[in-house]
Amino acid sequence: MKKNILLFMLIFGLLFTYVLPGGEAFAEDLNEGALELFLSKLSDMEDGDRQAAGEALKIYMEDDEGVSKLKRDLSTFISDSQEEQLKDHGYSLNDVKSELDRLNKWSKEDRVKLADYIGEGNTSAIKSLIYSYEEGDKSDISNNEGNPSEGNGGSTAPVVPLAEGKKDEEKLLEVYFKDIGNSKGKDAIVFLAQRGIITGRTKETFDPSGELTRAEFVTLIQRLLKLEPKAKNAMPFKDIKEGDWFYNAVKSAYDNGIITGTGPDSFSPKNRVTREQMITIVMRILNDKGLTFTLKDTGKSLDDFKDKGEVSPWAALHMVYAVKYGIVEGKTEDTLNPKDFATREEAAVTIKRLFDILNK
Repeated sequence: MKKNILLFMLIFGLLFTYVLPGGEAFAEDLNEGALELFLSKLSDMEDGDRQAAGEALKIYMEDDEGVSKLKRDLSTFISDSQEEQLKDHGYSLNDVKSELDRLNKWSKEDRVKLADYIGEGNTSAIKSLIYSYEEGDKSDISNNEGNPSEGNGGSTAPVVPLAEGKKDEEKLLEVYFKDIGNSKGKDAIVFLAQRGIITGRTKETFDPSGELTRAEFVTLIQRLLKLEPKAKNAMPFKDIKEGDWFYNAVKSAYDNGIITGTGPDSFSPKNRVTREQMITIVMRILNDKGLTFTLKDTGKSLDDFKDKGEVSPWAALHMVYAVKYGIVEGKTEDTLNPKDFATREEAAVTIKRLFDILNK
């Protein structure tokens, strides 16, 4: 294998170390069979983990300046021990950054394809795409795409935008909640309730510190984005029936590529939604609309939180950018509590931030 392809795969190994469990071993095992090793490990991954890796890479690949931003963010992904692994292979961090410029020679379409192929586990297409550039033989690989593995992932469809116009004619609902006076999310709760996006437990009770289920949170997203189902085929989730009150919301979000399940055939609608699940859904929407890198950098970092290691691998990169761009705040100054159940006021604040970004 040519040295440049070996280094190309070393880069992905190091990124996978950050995003996925088992990435450390991959980085340690890199050698002349790096590409085959990468593809083999990719095939063995759980569908959800593989999709998370594809989504993480796609954040960069869809952005015109994504390669530069990936170079900038490498210091966040790569630990001191991983830098030592680089040195063991005869490379420095600057070498890796320089080699990433190789992706600038790829078309944006092919960079996005690479991310999609990784998410799908389409190993034959990955191999063809990499070699078509790195070996200098750019050719049509449309007949080499293979069969993407089936699962609860794959390429995501564009998110349906908010309806535009008629903002001055907006009719606001009356809000009567008596228990939000001391809530940090009071303004967000009132704003969303006036627009019918969020509702209370009763007419006068919102229950700001209460928790909400996965189905309830997805329903908020569906109302905000005014989503409708796209496909006539059934969802793979066996724990959701057409008669369920949340069926249309979940189906709409699934068809628009916003959500995945907790397993290949389960959504767990009645499970309480965690903070990292909530943030992952929101960041997926921003990424699908190409808005992630348009946001203002707050100067904050995931490294500021002592419990950053508790973030699940599939949510890691989404949480990096949620912190960086002010989509999520810590429960305290130095704790993020990613696996805590989200409260109703936290959900309202997060949804309001998303609303503001989409309506700039």
